[in-house]
Amino acid sequence: MTGYNYLIGFGERLTEPVHPATGGGSPAYPYTIPDAQQRLIPMAESLYAAIVKLPTKAKPAGRAVVAITMHPQFGARSYFPNRILQTFNAKVVGSRRVSITPERWGRKNPPPEGRGEASRLYVTASSRTIAVWPSYIRSAEEGFMEELRRLEGIHAPSIERKIKQGLIDRSEDIYEVVLHARDDPDNRYIIEGFKQWCEEWHAKAVLERRISAGGLTFIPVEVNPETVIELAQFSFLRVIRPMPQIRSIRPSITRSIQLPDPIALPDRDPVDPSTHAVIFDGGLPTGSDLERWCNARDTIGVGPAEAHFTNHGHSVTSALLFSSLNTPNSVPYSYIDHFRVLDEKSEDRPMELYDVLRRIEDVLTQRKPAFVNLSIGPCLPIEDDEVHAWTALIDEYCAHNSALITVAAGNDGGLNWHSGNARIQVPADSVNALGVGAASRPDSASRAPYSSIGPGRSPGTVKPDVLAFGGNSSAPFLVADPNRSGFALATQGTSYAAPSALRTALGVRAILGKVLDPLTLKGLLIHCADDGGTDNRRETGWGVIPTDVNDIILCPEGTARVIYQGVIDPAKYIRAPLPLPNQTLTGMITVTATITFACEVDPQDPPAYTRAGLEVRFRPHAERYQTDRSLHPMTRSFFPDIRNTKWENVLHARRSFQPRTIHNPVFDLHYLARYTGTNYPRAPKMSYSLIITIETPRIPDLYDQVLRTYPNLLEALTPAVEIPVLGS
Repeated sequence: MTGYNYLIGFGERLTEPVHPATGGGSPAYPYTIPDAQQRLIPMAESLYAAIVKLPTKAKPAGRAVVAITMHPQFGARSYFPNRILQTFNAKVVGSRRVSITPERWGRKNPPPEGRGEASRLYVTASSRTIAVWPSYIRSAEEGFMEELRRLEGIHAPSIERKIKQGLIDRSEDIYEVVLHARDDPDNRYIIEGFKQWCEEWHAKAVLERRISAGGLTFIPVEVNPETVIELAQFSFLRVIRPMPQIRSIRPSITRSIQLPDPIALPDRDPVDPSTHAVIFDGGLPTGSDLERWCNARDTIGVGPAEAHFTNHGHSVTSALLFSSLNTPNSVPYSYIDHFRVLDEKSEDRPMELYDVLRRIEDVLTQRKPAFVNLSIGPCLPIEDDEVHAWTALIDEYCAHNSALITVAAGNDGGLNWHSGNARIQVPADSVNALGVGAASRPDSASRAPYSSIGPGRSPGTVKPDVLAFGGNSSAPFLVADPNRSGFALATQGTSYAAPSALRTALGVRAILGKVLDPLTLKGLLIHCADDGGTDNRRETGWGVIPTDVNDIILCPEGTARVIYQGVIDPAKYIRAPLPLPNQTLTGMITVTATITFACEVDPQDPPAYTRAGLEVRFRPHAERYQTDRSLHPMTRSFFPDIRNTKWENVLHARRSFQPRTIHNPVFDLHYLARYTGTNYPRAPKMSYSLIITIETPRIPDLYDQVLRTYPNLLEALTPAVEIPVLGS
């Protein structure tokens, strides 16, 4: 196929290491050393008194979890209280972000109403050590004293706040308990101690079903609702809530309608027969029309199939194969392995959520698929201060495997927004995955009314990441009818938007080949999403993805889109030049840039959930410096609120420039690594994807000029397969 301007690859060949400029001043402390001592000594004494009152069995091995709250001005990694923790003989086991009004601010212009976001660290120490904390504070070394000035408070965690108020249904007797404990030999005493504590209150901790994620262990517990508050006294208990259940996916008459006219499915094999995408869902009915392209498999331990789950699984599979069946040229791009993880008890058995997740984990561990769709999950809107095991599992898998996982955002967007019940559902908040909401119509940036909304947790603020067509009552999504061969079903939901989005990524992969990794495919969907000219991130994420892969893989006249796929070492800087031609530019120059990366996560530390971040500095003009002594050209804001978003896994923005304001522009990328909120010296190398689109309408041959400017470096990514027509 000739005459097309395909994506340009190998932008990473343009990058080079760069040495940063150093600098930075001293912080303005809110408290003097005497002030800090006067404030904190009574707090430490009260803390010890509270720990002494706790029952012995609530403190396994004589240890307890206590809270240390940083002042809002000291949230950066460099202010982490390492000396305090060492002196206190304490170890961090988790954290939360809290909104507080500190007693005093150290800067002239505090936030409105005096409130600020602070990090609350949960640390574990022995009761005997906690007893001498007041004396440590009275006679500490100088470095220790400096760290004390950064603290706002020391106290015992509130037992009442461990219980999710407003969620406790007095008719429930199955709860989910989250412990500050890794499921390993060093922490087994905590898990065994909790089992004994449950027996003390005639509760049963179902340890054989526990799930570990990062520094947390999730345990189902059978307990009388009247004794939940007593159970919450266990010092290592982080949160207790009613056991979430699998989202109800039973279709209703308003969402699924049988169509009278027969349809003809494409009579061809997938464009890329070497790729197998994976679906975790309810399975396929026997004799399905989709068996030509899909292998239906049962996971270990799954029970008998249930009809409404197989109907849902069939519809999700149809969406991944063809998108909506009224989409032009709906050819399948890959084969599908559909793993049935739901059975007849999945809606009724309270602990099924754990069994389903374990089935998913087993398949991911054994097969390591590169493309996965999840249109199922817990019936649980995300929370800012908690990360669920489903989310952590997906993020950990993507961090260690090159994979693109699309996750349905959920269909509760019509619930009350103020309560938080309309927010995206777990695990659509996975920062390494692609959370997908539903658009009302193809190529429309309007959210379907049922599609769950953001924001996501920070980091991961922009969630859902994108929208894809999911259908509505007037423009339904058409899938192959699971119960009538040769017919279609009209339906709607984010369950179909998510696989449709994955199908678009598979289309790009099928046409251009394995030169593009899954991380870049995720970035391309975000990069090419259309927000309709609005900035409504809460409802639409970055926008609706194209329904035609041509809009992703082809560069229109006056446009050049370049892919950078690279690796960066911890704490290092690299410089990525923007791919402008070396000829004089005319007219407005529009630059769209998207950066994505996948990283390890810490589910016990929601405020510091991602272990990696990219600090990005944009230098638009190579000959303009702040001062004569400046080492590098001046910076200009490109990505919004960069100070707050450097730990986000996705950065995306679009900016326009006059030709005189841009000359040999570059992005400087700095890899930041952290672990439990502090520095992470043993951080692994990190893969990143940078996608840059340059648009200059007055230079129609911009694409050719860019390739001529960087010969033997940049290359057009020509198709790896021949297909009759380039389509969606």
